[in-house]
Parts: sequence; structure tokens; C-alpha cells
Amino acid sequence: MKAAEVYRVLRGELAPWLQERQFKRQGSSGLVLVRALKAMNQVLWFQCDRRGWDPYAGSSFFVNLGLSPTPVANFDNSVRLNELLTDDELALALDYHNAIVQRLRPPPESYFTMMAGQFSRYPSGAGMLQALRDQFQPRREPFQRNQDFSLRYYAPGDVAGWAQFMKAPLDRAFAQTAPSGQGGVNG
Repeated sequence: MKAAEVYRVLRGELAPWLQERQFKRQGSSGLVLVRALKAMNQVLWFQCDRRGWDPYAGSSFFVNLGLSPTPVANFDNSVRLNELLTDDELALALDYHNAIVQRLRPPPESYFTMMAGQFSRYPSGAGMLQALRDQFQPRREPFQRNQDFSLRYYAPGDVAGWAQFMKAPLDRAFAQTAPSGQGGVNG
């Protein structure tokens, strides 16, 4: 799934829900949604992993929410979805992540051998290879709010599942943002 398909699935899953909350899509190459507050704009945007799609490991994306004087995505005054999750939601995110990973079919050993050759030119090549292998193993350590983790996917249904998952924490964040743009998410 390339980024355009991820954004298409997210739009399909979230459009009615976000329209109810008065978010409008901003024209961009990604998926950026904005709702105007009195003095600020609340900006919700999705970022696909910069490494792109891997036919074996799939990919991942990030969810960002922030306040901005202009209706554009930026990292000033923003938080990632993981910072908004309750302890129970962090555990659910880990379970969902691991369910996706367990459905992956690991690549043949020749893939890892080829990648080991490419990674060998870097001082951290062995660590890079281990990180690649780890992508095919369930995660044992719990997710933490202060840990920047992405949302893994392989199939459109994975993205749709994350879309449903994110509604509750985003609703809490939206509710904390006062109409004047004061208070709430970094406001």
C-alpha cells in the first residue's frame, strides 16, 4: 500500500466523523485536515513512514494534532497520537500492532543476506539488520506515551482499524481545545 492508498482509506473511514467535528480537508500531497477556532486552527495530519512501502514488512504512519495560526501542518504546537493515549489504549495499540505483525510472512533469508550487504557500509549495519529482523517479531515491551511509535499496517483493513482506534483519543483532545483556541492541545 503506497501512501496515496493509505490516505484514501483514512479519508473513507474518517470523513463523516471529521465532518461532524467541522474539520475540512486542506489541499496537500498528504492528508491534512483543519478546523478553525477563534484565534487558531486545529490541524490534524497523517504522515506515512518516509521509508515507504515494503512488500514484506508493510509500512506505518503517524497521526499528528496541533494548533497553528495558519491552516497548515507543522510540528510547532503539535502532539503525536501516542501522547494522547490512556494506559488501556496503549495496551490496545500494542495488541493491534502485534496482531498485524503476526500476520506478516517473513521474507526469505536471501532478503536479509542482501540487506546485510547494503547495511555493511554503515558502522551500525549489524544493528540495522537486527532492527529489520525485529519488524517481523511481535513487540514485547509495552508502548509508552512519551515514545514516538508509528501505526503499522500491511493491508487496507489494518489502516481502517487504526482509524477506528484513533477516534476516542482524538475526541478527548478535540474536547479539550477551547473554542477560543486557549487551553487543550498545546493551546
